[in-house]
Amino acid sequence: MTSKRSDQIPIAPDSEGAVLATLIFERDIPLDILEQITMDLFFLPANRILCEVIIALRARGIMIDPLQIQEEVRARGLLDKATPGHIEHLIHGKVGLSNVQSHIDRLKELARRRQLRAELSKVIDLPTAAEIREGASKIIERDIAPLSRSGEERTPVQWPDALNEIAYHGLAGDLVRAIDPHTEADPAALLVQFLVSFGNLIKRSAHFIAEADRHYCNMFAVVVGNTSKGRKGTSWGQIKSVLGSTDKEWVKNCNSSGLSSGEGLIWQVRDPIEKHEPIKQKGRVIDYQDVITDKGVDDKRLLIVEPEFALVLKTASRDGNTLSAIIRQAWDDGNLRSLTKSSPARATDAHISIIGHITKDELRRYLEDTETANGFANRFLWVCARQSKLLPEGGRLNEVNFGELVRRLNNAADHARKTTEIKRNEQARELWFDVYPDLADGKPGLLGAVTGRAEAQVMRLAAIYALLDCESMIGRIHLEAALALWKYCEDSARYIFGDAMGDPTADSILAALREVGESGLTRTKISDLLNHRIGSAAIGRALESLAEAGRARFIKEKTEGRPIQRWFALTVTAKKANYTKKADSKEFTSRGSCEISEISPEDGDLNSLNSLFSQSAQENGDGEESFGEEDYADYDDSSLAALDR
Repeated sequence: MTSKRSDQIPIAPDSEGAVLATLIFERDIPLDILEQITMDLFFLPANRILCEVIIALRARGIMIDPLQIQEEVRARGLLDKATPGHIEHLIHGKVGLSNVQSHIDRLKELARRRQLRAELSKVIDLPTAAEIREGASKIIERDIAPLSRSGEERTPVQWPDALNEIAYHGLAGDLVRAIDPHTEADPAALLVQFLVSFGNLIKRSAHFIAEADRHYCNMFAVVVGNTSKGRKGTSWGQIKSVLGSTDKEWVKNCNSSGLSSGEGLIWQVRDPIEKHEPIKQKGRVIDYQDVITDKGVDDKRLLIVEPEFALVLKTASRDGNTLSAIIRQAWDDGNLRSLTKSSPARATDAHISIIGHITKDELRRYLEDTETANGFANRFLWVCARQSKLLPEGGRLNEVNFGELVRRLNNAADHARKTTEIKRNEQARELWFDVYPDLADGKPGLLGAVTGRAEAQVMRLAAIYALLDCESMIGRIHLEAALALWKYCEDSARYIFGDAMGDPTADSILAALREVGESGLTRTKISDLLNHRIGSAAIGRALESLAEAGRARFIKEKTEGRPIQRWFALTVTAKKANYTKKADSKEFTSRGSCEISEISPEDGDLNSLNSLFSQSAQENGDGEESFGEEDYADYDDSSLAALDR
């Protein structure tokens, strides 16, 4: 067997060149892109020099061009290391602003691997292909290689594909289209925050029933950007300004922020508080009576908008803090109660929705293992968002006439408040039967933990879409719109959390196994790598979870004493959602880049909703504009693939 193990340092010269070319040759680069580009992303010395020079020139307010960069390099005496020819060659790697994020993500991953490789080298000697013993090679050929070949090649997780046009159905899409030209906010963030806000505004009446549970239209969502410049807060500001025209009292009295404790959240929607007091006569207690000491809150609607959701996560992780538990109760049934002795307040039928804003790094840093395991995380929609455009003068939203949209919004809100139970119509029911197995199929690792309520989330979204159409039955189009949005949220979660297991020990072991490749690690080496800080039982549980998730396996090697386990990483790709549906007489499928065609019943039994979602949909019958036409370049990464194997 010829070993696939590579001793090359994990680098990607093509991605380094693509990012530098963007810095040099593109104008008006969004700030959320610029903030991610640092010297640590680059390995090649010439590229590190150029990055340092470009950052320095930008800091001094000097316009970037090849001649200016060359002069700065010459002034620093580094022309022999970053030649003019190298700078000129970079133009051939230019990929455009729409594609550069995927290359930045790739460089971040490789920089992380280089750091891990350096840490590993302190603990173990990384073998070369020639140094692998012949006996070990035979074992790998017999037991490991077939599994590696049968698995799928692991590829870097990219920013989610643009939200499909189907998700912009009805009034929600019309509102986003009206706002979009006048804001730098991501259309996906605008859409999700509008749906969450509308679901709160309509009060606690419309619902659907799943088994014994009633699901109302209150939802939780967190908008996640790569940096603080993702225009996350801007997206909420635009939505709030429109909703304020519909229900001023709701905006004034039912919008809040500053989550700090479960007891504080209950207080915002509390029931009347009664106290059992004695009735005295001439100093003697002759009876008791209930006295209302606090009138409580009449309007149980509460929309919480947290522009710094990282603070909420840090607060919830404190010992003794009840915030996480109360938030889960708020999503489930709205009946809130804390067992804290000093807190007599409770709430029934509270209608609480939450919108949060956070960066990807903050989310990964502060989302505790407990919060992923106890179901806190999977009650939220995770929505990737970034700056959609540059508007130096801020757009002209004040010139947009929202009169007709506000009228439709008022009608939809009135209809929703009069609606009680919502059910699926026959067409939606057929689609639901088709997609339900995929929605209910749990995914391994952290991704599975944060998307574990897919069925309920999709149905709540579908109910909101139906109510916005002033319908009391969920139709097929409403379910399709909800599935399209859920697919974006699931892909966002995949981008944010990757293939992490959610267990720091398991993640550390998996990263180490991937780095050493086909040489594998014994239990002893794994313990050494963890500096003996983790007990044998915890390591055993982590390895068991990796094996169950299909991320790692072991072989037994004979020794003079007891056999030892040698563990290897398995390379598999997290599969994207593949929701399916039966064809009927009026369905869309992808043909070419943006053509729309109808399918007859005899054209097949099942068609993938992914096909429906993957179409560009630049036109949709009435000539409306489509959002998010982005292309990502396919690229080969032989060094990365070698390391993964």
